[in-house]
Amino acid sequence: MRESEVELFTFRLASHLGMTVGQVEQGVSSSELTRWMGYWRIDARPDIYQAAALISYVIAACHGNKGRFDDFLIHIPVPETADQRQLRFIQGFKACPKSKG
Repeated sequence: MRESEVELFTFRLASHLGMTVGQVEQGVSSSELTRWMGYWRIDARPDIYQAAALISYVIAACHGNKGRFDDFLIHIPVPETADQRQLRFIQGFKACPKSKG
């Protein structure tokens, strides 16, 4: 599992437990966090954004809208990591025309 997925899960778990992320990071061991992740895969709570998108899609379809389910999903961009920013910066230099002389 990628670090960003673990971080996202930590936020979800903190919300579920009524704790801050710092409290979860301090009070939940790696072993317990892994067990919570396994539990969440088996008994996952519904994603409220996906549920809202499904309701919106069904209502729109009942009124003749030909849109797709994906049209109703909220797409939250994943923040760029420091490594990705550095790579993009380096690629920008590689794309610059070479000077003659």
